[in-house]
Amino acid sequence: MSMQTQAPSRCSLCHADGRAKKLYRVEGFEIMRCPRCGLVFIVDDQAPDQLADLYSGDYYETRHTYYFENAVANPGAGVDNANLDEFRDALRMLGELNGGRGRLLDVGCAIGIFLAIAQNAGWQVAGVDVSEYAVRRAREMFSVDARHGALDQAGFPDGHFDVVTMWDVIEHVEDPVALLRDAARVLKPGGLLLVNTPNEAALLKVLARCCYAGSFGSVRYPVRKLYHRYHRVYLTARTLNMALERAGFEPARTIRTTIPVVKARGSRIEKAVVHLLSYLERILKREYQLTVIARKA
Repeated sequence: MSMQTQAPSRCSLCHADGRAKKLYRVEGFEIMRCPRCGLVFIVDDQAPDQLADLYSGDYYETRHTYYFENAVANPGAGVDNANLDEFRDALRMLGELNGGRGRLLDVGCAIGIFLAIAQNAGWQVAGVDVSEYAVRRAREMFSVDARHGALDQAGFPDGHFDVVTMWDVIEHVEDPVALLRDAARVLKPGGLLLVNTPNEAALLKVLARCCYAGSFGSVRYPVRKLYHRYHRVYLTARTLNMALERAGFEPARTIRTTIPVVKARGSRIEKAVVHLLSYLERILKREYQLTVIARKA
């Protein structure tokens, strides 16, 4: 199949029919922006039904430090890192907003790290992930109800959960509004949704854009590090809130945080640069991560 040379005629967020603007061309795909709502998305030759193939065991093994060398996956020897602290802080916040613990579904649960933390904190947990490898490891390691497939195929009943979480998930789907509507279906009335995703307005993205534009497209390394075919859409706080509202949610709280170094991939020098830039991100209020908590309307 040859690569698409034009953007899709309709934006998945606002359904604009106009031609999207090309921001970057990287090997094998292009990054486009909708002229109406500003959604940034990928155009390549990867068919939607092939995307699950990207998340084989190799995907997790190349990120072995992040997934397997933490204090939850490897008690006693793993590192109790900032990413785990973020999970615990979010659970405390969700418990307060929910009025206590309840049923929690983690969409895109991977190998179950967040599920294990939530289960140990007293939540009744379940997870779903498109990676067969990941859900098998989640069951083996933590004895949780982890199901293989997309959320709309997982068989969870309507109105069953008090909380649904999506950690680094929404950017991996072609149609974020459709995923959010699936989450609304399985949530109780007034239930809570947590969405965590990279911030397209982050300082790192701005710097990558300046390098690309200032070099007339010849300096592509920063763009290649921040844009890849695993991520299908790239959201700002504005476009994420638009998607939530279209899916029937009322955004309640937005938290901006710098990226935990454990999530930063690359050499030690690259990780050090990311860590140093995090201080400037806070000053400019252009942090790399967005976490939005919304309530089902």
